[in-house]
This record gives sequence, structure tokens and C-alpha cells, in this order.
Amino acid sequence: MGDRPSWKEIDARKDRGGSSPARGSRKSERSGVSKDALDRLFNSGKIGEIVREKETEKQIVSSSDQALITKVKRALRIEDTIKFLTTAEKILKEHGAPADFEFLGRCLELSNIRLILMVLRKLDEMLESGLKPERSGSMRALIGMLGVKFGDEEVESLASKVKSQL
Repeated sequence: MGDRPSWKEIDARKDRGGSSPARGSRKSERSGVSKDALDRLFNSGKIGEIVREKETEKQIVSSSDQALITKVKRALRIEDTIKFLTTAEKILKEHGAPADFEFLGRCLELSNIRLILMVLRKLDEMLESGLKPERSGSMRALIGMLGVKFGDEEVESLASKVKSQL
């Protein structure tokens, strides 16, 4: 019984704000990543390389200038669906559909039939040129719903054509 602290000693430690070193080490073990490892990662410049690689992977081909690319990248950072769709609608109306699968895939949730047709035509054009999206599963599901959502023959026809190419 002598090796365990008394309740009085435990209360005194709490009052002093002391915590056992084991508790802190268990917390870092649970996360699986140490602060030193994270610092090394950020200081190595590898994060910047990864970001640059992802940005160059975006195959945005447009008659517009760098402003469109910047707008599309900003829009893709928006997590709120309603805010994204509002921004995407402005971009599509101002510049047309950019050749970016991620952007176009998220635009498939728009409710404007004219813009949906624009997005589907661009997707069709990109797929026919041999480009393929990284993840086509969610895009395929959204495209499959467009015919039901709009009940338009042109949307259904173009959607089925794009879906078959994915």
C-alpha cells in the first residue's frame, strides 16, 4: 500500500496543476505523430511540393487568363455546397466551363439547366480527348440523377453519353 499515493497527495498534485508525464506521452502515442515529426515535415518543404504538384495536375485549359485558374482554385476550397454553387455559377456565366474535372463534378449539383448542359458538354469534350477524372464514382452517380432531376431529353442524352465514357 506504500507504493500508491494517498488521496491527500493526489489532491495536492491536482492543486499544483501537475500532471503525470505518462498522461502526456500517452496522448502523443494515440495521435501517432509527434510534434517533432510534424515540424520536420513542414520545414522540409515537402508540403509545398505536394501543393504545387496538385495545382499543376489541374489541367485547366481556357481562352481566359490566369484569373480563371485562380477563381476555380478558390472555389474548390469552399466546403459549403451552397456557397460553392453560387461561386461556380458566377464563374460559369463569366468564363464558361473550365477543363477541371473536380470543379465540373461539383457543378453537377447546380439547378440551372443551361449551366448543367454547359458542364456536360465540357465533360464530354474532355473525355473524348482522352482525359479521365481521378475519381469518377461520385461524378457518375450525380450524372445519373440529372435526367430525373431535370426531365429534359437533351440533358438525359448528354448525361448518358458522358456517363458511358467515365
